[in-house]
Amino acid sequence: MRNDIQGLKEFYDSLTNEKETFTLPFSSMVRHKLIITEENMGKIVGVAGITKDNSLFVAVESEYQNQKIGQELVKKVVKKAIERNFSYISLSVFEQNAKAIHIFSKLGFKTVHASTRNQRRFLVMVLPFNRRGVCYKGLLSIALMVLSAIRR
Repeated sequence: MRNDIQGLKEFYDSLTNEKETFTLPFSSMVRHKLIITEENMGKIVGVAGITKDNSLFVAVESEYQNQKIGQELVKKVVKKAIERNFSYISLSVFEQNAKAIHIFSKLGFKTVHASTRNQRRFLVMVLPFNRRGVCYKGLLSIALMVLSAIRR
């Protein structure tokens, strides 16, 4: 798995249609807490990670989508987050991205907030963990913490 800045920059620059839904600036992507990449023939084709504010990001080049690459990257990120004792992971996803919402829900993320940004509806989803890395039911306190961070 590659993690060099030049490779990430090449990947980020290669995103065209994906930039509509992948709103994370490159500078935030490289200042991450955790990042995992997927390669094909030495070229990064997918990236997932967690930013400094515990927000999940995932992007896969369009020609490599629908191959479960994004889903596998998210699973690896969640596993690493558990190993590193994160208390939660959050994410924002556009409401019309039903496929992504379905995958995140399948992986245990729960919708805690819906809002509008730049005239587009988006959902905030959270995956909380207890100290053993198992999702727990105390979602409300985590959700309130994430919402207060969003409103700042």
